[in-house]
Amino acid sequence: MRITPITYELCCLYQSKLSDYIYQSVRNSHYMDSFAQKDAESKCAELKEYLKDNKAVCYGAFDEEQLIGFIWAYEFPFRDDKKRLYISIIHVDVEYRGQHIGSQLIEKVQEYAERNNYNALFLHTEAHNTNAQCFYKSIGFKLERLQLAKKIETSTNSWGGVKLLEAGFLKEHIDEFCNLFLQNLKAHTLVASFDYQYAYMKMEALCDYLSEGKAFCFYIGENNHISGFIWGYKYPYKGNDRMLIAAIQVSEDCRGKGYGMQLIESLQDIALRNNLHCVYTHTDAINKRAQNFYHNLGFVDEEYQFVFFKKIG
Repeated sequence: MRITPITYELCCLYQSKLSDYIYQSVRNSHYMDSFAQKDAESKCAELKEYLKDNKAVCYGAFDEEQLIGFIWAYEFPFRDDKKRLYISIIHVDVEYRGQHIGSQLIEKVQEYAERNNYNALFLHTEAHNTNAQCFYKSIGFKLERLQLAKKIETSTNSWGGVKLLEAGFLKEHIDEFCNLFLQNLKAHTLVASFDYQYAYMKMEALCDYLSEGKAFCFYIGENNHISGFIWGYKYPYKGNDRMLIAAIQVSEDCRGKGYGMQLIESLQDIALRNNLHCVYTHTDAINKRAQNFYHNLGFVDEEYQFVFFKKIG
């Protein structure tokens, strides 16, 4: 068995097998209901273009001339860390598993990352796939972020003191929303470089999204100031549209009053009105308080994101 880089030319030569492996890899996840062979072929065509433009790193495992597995990664900045490689797909033929081929493929990508001064590798795996989680942890990956989701079938229809946020109101009170959004950012890891200017830029963009009907936002006001807000938008996920919670923040002096729950219920209600039957979000693995908050509201862990940091030099 040998491992060698897959070039654009090799990708063309093994296109059919690569498409099959992409199809099998995705079908092993909860994406299976909406992912077809033609989607895998499109994904393989995308890989070819990435290789042609030198925007991807790809290695194949070969038994003589037979392709028995491959790994595909590309640069994907995350928050402050602008030098990360994202492992998009890794797959080993079922007949060759148990021979440490997967770990050798990852080692090749790691060596590439070290040579090119990347700080980390990261990837996703399903929450139910405990075998994959154990495998990645055994080779140095650490849990970094959680994806939590909640199916919604009935409306609570209880907005309470929550109000729908419109673009004009956001512009009038943009400083307060910027400060809340900056608090939200600072609660995450790897966001040291995000400042008020960045928050202001994001709130200006949110104004445009609201004007164009591309975002759903609610806020709570108390004692003539903004006490909390939530920002969501429609996002395609595995063949269906969902409501993604982009940000939710309640000011520190207003916590413990149920405002966070009211904001999420309001977003759930607007999601149902737009025929979206799932709300989901992400949180850092170390943020147990946020995880408990979402779990108490009926969210369940859906997908894990692992990251492996490798010090260079």
